[in-house]
Amino acid sequence: MQTIILDGSAISDRDSFFRVFWDAFLVPLYFWNNLDALYDILSETEWGIIEWNQYNNSLNKDFEEAIMDIFQECNYRVEKL
Repeated sequence: MQTIILDGSAISDRDSFFRVFWDAFLVPLYFWNNLDALYDILSETEWGIIEWNQYNNSLNKDFEEAIMDIFQECNYRVEKL
């Protein structure tokens, strides 16, 4: 099982979410800002946990819901800390 740790203190918008996510997941930057790429990466990996440290609820609600839907569809459990 893989755990991805996201630094929520560095997430304030869509761009910063992807930057933090790709850095944590060690994904090349050519996947930048793309929900389809996020789905592709997560669906091709072993399911696990996304630990979202210092979660601050700063993302656009619709964008955050889209992210959470992808996490759930790909069988990732999200822990907002």
